[in-house]
Amino acid sequence: MPYPLNNLAYGLRCRLSELATPVERYDLQIAAGSPSICPPKLQYIEIFDNLDIEYQNGTFFVSKNLIPFVPFVYDSNTLITGKVTICLRGLDLSDLQSDAFFHVLCQSSGLILWQCATTEPFIETIFSKTCRTTANFKVGCSGSSSTVNFAELLTHLPKVVRVSIYSVCIAKSWISDVQRFAEHPLKSLHFSLHEDQFEPFDANEFVTFVKTRRQGFILVLSVTDVNRKFVSYFSKLKSALDRHLTREPRGQAFHEPTDYTRVTINVYKRKTRWIVSTNKERNEL
Repeated sequence: MPYPLNNLAYGLRCRLSELATPVERYDLQIAAGSPSICPPKLQYIEIFDNLDIEYQNGTFFVSKNLIPFVPFVYDSNTLITGKVTICLRGLDLSDLQSDAFFHVLCQSSGLILWQCATTEPFIETIFSKTCRTTANFKVGCSGSSSTVNFAELLTHLPKVVRVSIYSVCIAKSWISDVQRFAEHPLKSLHFSLHEDQFEPFDANEFVTFVKTRRQGFILVLSVTDVNRKFVSYFSKLKSALDRHLTREPRGQAFHEPTDYTRVTINVYKRKTRWIVSTNKERNEL
């Protein structure tokens, strides 16, 4: 049964403040709606629009608002965050568990993981630190054997609306995984993959997936297939999309936002786009 922390004796609240990390102390202040929850230490926070954190040769570096990286120097009361975007570069699970991350509040609207060790424990840990606030999520990790699991991603990021995947394998079940979250606000998926990261999916299942998205949903699939392994597959996929969707004329301007659900396939230096008719148009047919 929850116990109101404000009802604790002053001495106990002081001890709680001593034991808490800066992130924990700040979260307690926000939850209580008053800094008195952690006397006598008021937890201040430095808020930047953009915050980049990377790890090099045993040292954490930070870039605040796109200025050059400098070593991350902090004391017992330091707490920083990025309001718009937090980008983590070259980190692994042990880095997330280091003292430095007791001084970083990961509650921005945008989260970017770049060249990180995106193992399942890493993903679970970083998602637990985001406090479920992320609306835009990007992950890129060339040469990684890691796989993005959409069931896990959408569970831990209930407010994410845009997901971009660069050079990371996608779980084979990604279509059915996303379909399970019918009420999720996700409205944009962008995949940019190399041929060794791309695994063909069932064309009919894909068509059904696209047609059942909310109006305005955008999906972009870009595959670099240097060895042309998937020529036959993409030919069949495009034929299936042509049968069920409406192909947009080449060169037509693309405007966002839109009431149309759009699918873009970008392969072999050619970009092809389809739209899904609105409910009104389908009723008129």
